Amino acid sequence: MDELSQVDRPGRTSDLHRTIELNFDRDEPLPRVRIEELCRQGHAFARIEGEMLRPPGSADEARRFMAWLETLRDMTACAVPVEWSAGPEMATLAPLLFHIVPPQNPGPPEIERWRKVHRYGTCFWRSGPDFITVTDRRDEALAHQFVLDTPAYVEVFSAAETVIARGRLVQLDGEALQELEASNLILTIDGWSLALPFRMRHWPVPFTAI
Repeated sequence: MDELSQVDRPGRTSDLHRTIELNFDRDEPLPRVRIEELCRQGHAFARIEGEMLRPPGSADEARRFMAWLETLRDMTACAVPVEWSAGPEMATLAPLLFHIVPPQNPGPPEIERWRKVHRYGTCFWRSGPDFITVTDRRDEALAHQFVLDTPAYVEVFSAAETVIARGRLVQLDGEALQELEASNLILTIDGWSLALPFRMRHWPVPFTAI
């Protein structure tokens, strides 16, 4: 297989550039296991062509949007720089996404602030025996550390680590879901939900940087 064909395949990288090449419109978002595999192989950069737009309302478009958001979240967790562009509609979500690698294109003030304040490790989770701790410093003025130490909260948050229908989370525990949504730890759009904090896959040096 020649080098050019490797670059053109979704989720593949060239030996020369070690760049993951994707397209928002043509390709499927990469799952976490594939991103982690590429991280282990030393692939250190990603480029996503096209423009990520806020879904206009259909459930299928919302699911795909959330899946791309999951990909960006997990690439950030692996400390993979990502070159991507956001539509202006993303401005309304920007304050929830300051911990995710920001778009490179200029945009409304909320997106410009995202580009300015982003730093690695401002919203992440760690697991302990029968509990999960979430550090949330997306807004330094409202920094929190959440301890999810009841089975319902752990189960709902864990289930939302990948995009999932909100109705399935309601079946697990609707009250826990509502509180996690109200705390902006789970984002729901048009019936699809995703936990926004990422599990830290790459600790900065020094670790006190976060």
